[in-house]
Amino acid sequence: MSGGDCERVRDLLPDRIAGRLGPAAAAAVDAHLAVCDDCRAEAEVVELLARHPAELPAGLEARVLAATTRRRRLPYVPASALLAASIAAVLLGGVAIRRHGRGVEPVPAGAPASAVSVDGRGLMMRLPGSSDDGLAAGGTSLDDLSEDELRSLLQELNS
Repeated sequence: MSGGDCERVRDLLPDRIAGRLGPAAAAAVDAHLAVCDDCRAEAEVVELLARHPAELPAGLEARVLAATTRRRRLPYVPASALLAASIAAVLLGGVAIRRHGRGVEPVPAGAPASAVSVDGRGLMMRLPGSSDDGLAAGGTSLDDLSEDELRSLLQELNS
């Protein structure tokens, strides 16, 4: 017999011993057991285990059920603590919005791309000395600014 036959028969042994196989499947398992010593030995072990099942320790089933059905409780947080945390979040958000919004000029609709810059926060600002003709037509770039103008720009960005 091939290893695949033995594998299939070993999978069916518990059902054969318990009488849960149909007549054709039971006859196929019995025919294999008649010619395969290894599967026949395994069938004897399965049969022995079926006749003498292990007994569970007293109360084990109840302890397992209790442990698996217990609900976990969330830690108690007083409503006043939740309210305080919410107020703090709103205040911090307002401070952050206000702080990051300083020094930003609104950009008029239709302003050329060279006249505005996007800082690290995604805010658009007018560049000092920018003209309406754009960089491609000779507009101001950072390389054209003096040291004083660059310092002024950095101060403006940091405020």
